[in-house]
Amino acid sequence: MEKQSIKTYQEFSENKFTKRVIYNNDSSTAFVLNFFPGQKLPAHKHPSAEVYLLVVSGSGTIIIDGKEIGVTERDRGNRKRCNSHQ
Repeated sequence: MEKQSIKTYQEFSENKFTKRVIYNNDSSTAFVLNFFPGQKLPAHKHPSAEVYLLVVSGSGTIIIDGKEIGVTERDRGNRKRCNSHQ
């Protein structure tokens, strides 16, 4: 196991959110999404996927299966099973 810092993957763009892959293999992927205020991730699907969410700083709203959920950096270890999210 290699120790890594999330700060290494915190790269922002004024134009749109950024995605930086930390780890990827046949069965799982770990990545960081970086957003400036007002930036959004388009709705998309991951059928029967488990989504683990860690907000490093700030707050926002996610929509999972049509339900809005507020998230903040104080939330730890959020895991959601979803069919679609944005």
